[in-house]
Amino acid sequence: MANPQLLILDADRIHEYVFAPRQLKAIRGGSAIQANLNRIRLFEPKLLSVGGNVDALGKVLDSPTLAGGAPWEAVYAGGGTALILFRDLPDAESYRMAATRLYAEETGAATASAAFVPCSEAFKDDYDAVRRQLERAKTARCEHRFASGNPYWKVCELCGRVPAARRRRDPGGDERLACAACLKRLRLENSERSPYLAQVPVLAGTVLKPPRDFERIAARSIPENYLAVVYLDINRLGRFLSETASASVTKFRTHSTAVHETVVSGTVAGCAATAMRAGGEEAPFEILLIGGDDAIVVMRAQDVFVFLRRFQELFESARRREDLDFRDLDFSVGIVWAHHHFPISQFLALAEELLKSAKRRPGGGFAADYLIVTEAMAGDIGPRGEGGSRKPYALPEFLALEESVAALKIAGAPRGKVHDLYRIAHLPECQATLEYYFLLSRLESKHRDMMIKRFPAGPAGMADLAELWDFVEAP
Repeated sequence: MANPQLLILDADRIHEYVFAPRQLKAIRGGSAIQANLNRIRLFEPKLLSVGGNVDALGKVLDSPTLAGGAPWEAVYAGGGTALILFRDLPDAESYRMAATRLYAEETGAATASAAFVPCSEAFKDDYDAVRRQLERAKTARCEHRFASGNPYWKVCELCGRVPAARRRRDPGGDERLACAACLKRLRLENSERSPYLAQVPVLAGTVLKPPRDFERIAARSIPENYLAVVYLDINRLGRFLSETASASVTKFRTHSTAVHETVVSGTVAGCAATAMRAGGEEAPFEILLIGGDDAIVVMRAQDVFVFLRRFQELFESARRREDLDFRDLDFSVGIVWAHHHFPISQFLALAEELLKSAKRRPGGGFAADYLIVTEAMAGDIGPRGEGGSRKPYALPEFLALEESVAALKIAGAPRGKVHDLYRIAHLPECQATLEYYFLLSRLESKHRDMMIKRFPAGPAGMADLAELWDFVEAP
């Protein structure tokens, strides 16, 4: 007699694995390994018997197979997570052991957790139960931390986390000691493939080469040598799936897959827009990671707003689809601008803080928060909405701020006086108001009118305009 099981598998600390090394090619390799595992390798015949509903490209088809006698049926796959229905308990247990072992073997360092529960007639209850089981499995995992302070081994020179396995020769002839995980990441170095770059030429109208390193992207930035890291995430997706989409297996599969495809297509379209703006044969961006509901992209400093506008267009188009219940879904974004020598791990840590800040914005909805790092290291992002700033922003207001900066640049507003706004914004309120209106009196009438239109209530928020001045490229 069949004993159906609902299994969930989820990668552990996926960001920690992908962003452990400092080199772009190693990060790209880690991202490609994760994408290939989740889309292809986890559904290979050696793990699952034939008869499922996943095609050769890793797409979950909306064609139930369990009812037709198949031994398994995929519900969702994307972003390091897989949700699969099994007809029998032994098949679920066998897959759990094989899939988690494959994850460790393919990555050399990363792990995955899995859990399964018996199926009932209510998919929503099963989904909530298996998620609780997964959390228990992750909490119970005993993690071993490598102690690097030992005279008997060398630490990997790429990630600095584990013992080096062997020497690796760089293209320039220098030798570096690398661990087994970093050597796996660098398998893609010679082919220079990016897991998502192949989708961009269709939209950008040209074949692009992946950037060799972060410095190559920053060299084409305005201001020069600065990078932007954009971290996007769908708001309240877990609640949406649990409360809305989990009414049935079919509805969950349709909506969870559509969310993932919207994030991928929006990210690719946004990157294509930056490529068309930049021109040239080398991509002015790198898609570092795309999850089930989030994406992390590094790009030229001046391309952030082009990317966000295009992503929002694709997202709004998905919300208008009649076959989906996406009307209540929105997204938040955290943005970090910093010199390309700023550690990528710090870029990510700050972007995560800013993303959380945007999600906490009163009123909810589409939101954005940002930080411009001008020092070698940075601490916490600090209180928001202080010192003449309006952070975090509703996304339409953030994009409107960029339009104001561009309009002032086109009109020839003096850069020095605009930069004075930052100093003025941090003065006591009365003094700031006095100096703001004195500055207005020294501007040409067209520039003064534009400033008053942007800040009709006084200097509140003008620090943000001054901050973004150098990161906006006038059309």
